[in-house]
Amino acid sequence: MAIHEGELLKEWVNKHYRNIAEFGKACGVYRNTVVYWMNCETLPTERRWMLKEMGVPIQAEEPILTGEGNMLKQYLRERGISNTDIAKKLNIDAQNITNMFNRAVISSRFKERFKQIGIDIFVTDKNANVSNVVALPDLDENKFTRSRIVHAQSYAGYLQGHNDNNYIMNLPEHIIYVDESGKYRTFEVKGDSMEPEFPSGCLVDAKSLDPVHWKKFHPGHIFVILHNEKGLLIKLVKSQHDDILTLRSINDYYEDFEISLKDCLEVWYFVQKHDTNRNYSKYLFR
Repeated sequence: MAIHEGELLKEWVNKHYRNIAEFGKACGVYRNTVVYWMNCETLPTERRWMLKEMGVPIQAEEPILTGEGNMLKQYLRERGISNTDIAKKLNIDAQNITNMFNRAVISSRFKERFKQIGIDIFVTDKNANVSNVVALPDLDENKFTRSRIVHAQSYAGYLQGHNDNNYIMNLPEHIIYVDESGKYRTFEVKGDSMEPEFPSGCLVDAKSLDPVHWKKFHPGHIFVILHNEKGLLIKLVKSQHDDILTLRSINDYYEDFEISLKDCLEVWYFVQKHDTNRNYSKYLFR
């Protein structure tokens, strides 16, 4: 019988922490995110090594990381400094520190802040040997934004609570990097209709599309649509005739179907998929 890792995590947290919120704080995530983990048969891939390092008895391979984010992670690990401790000194969320670990380059603004609290580990000498370093532009800190996450198990609840601010504020959230300002939300792909590019369980970030722009959709682009009968749909728009949209799945097993914009409650424009090269040209119809 397969081990239910979420249940295993729940038992471990009950033994080592006073409550879920305390454990979430130690991880640098919100309580609702931990609750989601506890309902998963298999814990999220990107979190497995972190949880194993904390002591959760699961199997996980150490990720191969490179760049300045890895330098920071190694520095903190070797000195026993937690994400929470360093985040307090910088007056930011612990999740920000976790996000930095996967970056090839940490922004100059944060490098300076690290230096101010005694962490001066990044090469800043312009005359240093950089023959093996790939120069990347600094990230604009103003382009980081918080995005609420709608997991697959929350689809039904989201249909009922999408317009309830209390419901939305209780959804888990994460910090994403985007190219333009706006209202963003992150949706977990459910099912195999968008495979292979969007497998079940992957997360997509999307920007809210105001109803004034619903008159003309871009064929071949991906949208997240909240339909009052069909619920949440993550699909390609094949065509539009007046207020009728023809939607298409990437998986050829599924047939195209039509919906009326009159029955749509929300529309979100696909921006990025986690761990993607952001090459959208292959999704366009010619």
